[in-house]
Amino acid sequence: MPQIYGPILTKEQVEILPITAPTLPAGRIALHDWLATAKSQREIVLGIGSGSTGLVVGLLLAALASGQAVVVRPVQPEEGDALDLPVVGDPKPWLMRRRLFSGLALLTDDKRQRDVFRLLDARQRLDLSRFSTYAQRLGIDPNGPLAPTETVAIENAFFDRLVRREVKAVMVGRAWVATQYEQLRDKRATDGRDPAQTGTLGDLLGKLREPRVPRTPAKKFVLDRAYINKIASGSAHDLRPPTRTYLVNAAQDARTADARDPRRGHPLLTGPCDLTRWSSAASGEVIVAYCVGLNEVSPDGRRPFVEAIRNPKLRLRITELIEPTKAAADQNELLAIHTRLICSDDTIEMGRESAQLLQKPPHSTDDHQLESGAAAIRVPSNTSAIRGTLADEFRRIEGVYNLEAIIVLAGPGTNSMNAGTLLAATDLAAEAGCPLYIGGMRPDGHGGTEIDLFDDQVAAFPGYTTILASVAVAHLLDLEFTAAAEALRRAGTRLAELAKRADILRDAMLQKCPPHEKPGAETARRIEIAKVLAEPQRGPDSNHIVDQWHAVHLATALADLLMPKPDGAKGRQWNHPSNRACRTAYSLRNKSGTTHGAVVPFDKALVQVQANNPRKYLDTVSLLSAVQNELDPECDDRSRLRAAYDKLLQDVEAAVAGVAP
Repeated sequence: MPQIYGPILTKEQVEILPITAPTLPAGRIALHDWLATAKSQREIVLGIGSGSTGLVVGLLLAALASGQAVVVRPVQPEEGDALDLPVVGDPKPWLMRRRLFSGLALLTDDKRQRDVFRLLDARQRLDLSRFSTYAQRLGIDPNGPLAPTETVAIENAFFDRLVRREVKAVMVGRAWVATQYEQLRDKRATDGRDPAQTGTLGDLLGKLREPRVPRTPAKKFVLDRAYINKIASGSAHDLRPPTRTYLVNAAQDARTADARDPRRGHPLLTGPCDLTRWSSAASGEVIVAYCVGLNEVSPDGRRPFVEAIRNPKLRLRITELIEPTKAAADQNELLAIHTRLICSDDTIEMGRESAQLLQKPPHSTDDHQLESGAAAIRVPSNTSAIRGTLADEFRRIEGVYNLEAIIVLAGPGTNSMNAGTLLAATDLAAEAGCPLYIGGMRPDGHGGTEIDLFDDQVAAFPGYTTILASVAVAHLLDLEFTAAAEALRRAGTRLAELAKRADILRDAMLQKCPPHEKPGAETARRIEIAKVLAEPQRGPDSNHIVDQWHAVHLATALADLLMPKPDGAKGRQWNHPSNRACRTAYSLRNKSGTTHGAVVPFDKALVQVQANNPRKYLDTVSLLSAVQNELDPECDDRSRLRAAYDKLLQDVEAAVAGVAP
């Protein structure tokens, strides 16, 4: 039926795309590779006929992951007249869920609305000056309930950054605990010394754990939040993004913070600024959906698709996909999977029986012991109606907007069922601001089923490449490589290589010193990147105070990771008294553990820790440069990593300008 695609073309105007096999992987790879070399198109129109289901889904996967606008055009008899089914690509929910207010400001043409988003961004960055500027423009009190100087602002900044898995969340979280402790403690009691005199948060925790210190609300608050300091333990002290375990430990505090967040319900923050749809807490909730075909039950009575979904390998693979950090072996236990079986009139009974089996935990004989829930859904026969039915059904899942991922497994069922399921999942992923992944279900050669889950996020945002690249630029300027890579991946496969380069830079900052490198030279090389935070030309969104603290945190953490310790000694060789700059940096870092830039000016703290120094360092760049010279007096090449960082930043900025990487 060529006429439904438009004018009939000549043979010279048509390019035939050869595909090696009628399978999902073959279709996905073929179209992905073709799109990578083809001229940029405004949109992709994908016709769905009666060919191989795996091939159809593979082509749809590649089209959706490309970041270009996609229209699905079913051409099967049961579809009736040809109907264009455009794919939703609105990034606003994703940006709002991740509290990326600077990105939201780029999407609105309303000047007042833009100022609201910039006000929220300044507050999140604890930037007093910028916040005051936008507060005055909007006619609100800069010292009112939204003020960055309030403890609740530090609390919100911590959980906002935690949602994005930012390294800076660790520093801000410790500042929140220390600030809250200072407010709660009885200044006349002996429940711990003045936090400004206690040193690090770890020192404060040790002090409060002493039996002689009475149990007070202030002590309880700090000890109940010891998890905040745990992310900073280990060889990559202060360098790793928070893990899923960290987020789960923080979940109750996140819900409490949401309940008292002054941004929720504020008269300025309604409509597109409304945060109430999303929780700051990690939910661990995932939807897994697949279509039930006539082969749901094999001739020997087995249910190979049910067996594959119950296989622990699937849970582990899902964790690997949605976990941007290095997932620990047990983190797959922190997922709650909702399985939805999509059925036709002919397969609904088999689907219900399979759903009952999926509700039982593996190896359990207890019919009343449920896992995360499974249900069979009967759908109509055409793609558009299936899409609408499933979108409504998915939204009935409790807490659906806090889903961490949606997984669609293709294979069984009809083409219209698979296409309708994938389109409904795409709609929900855009609405909830979560990623969508596709898997293929194939025979394993032994009567069972194997599941292949693909790395590409399908819920890309067509037409918003420049916005997402702008968000990634802001993350790179903050040295938040994990968050930058995530933003680049959501732009589709066009920016996927840039995302990989951000991941490579993150890993390069985290790895231990290679055997062929000198520890001092390698430390100095990585500190060259940490200095980015302290450089004055970083742009209007930087915050001098918080970024100075963070630069010192990163530099000292790198030295802790890479520099050797003296044999049998607890101390660190790199900051012994003869290394005066190193000693100064470490003292400054310790001071920032229980104070904060929004409370104690960084410049004042820098002066305090140099009281006995004959040589004074006037700013962070000069201090960290002196640290580099002490650790690497021979001045080995320090440009290697910094050059890779500068080139990545340049290429992402080019993507903002619309230049293909």
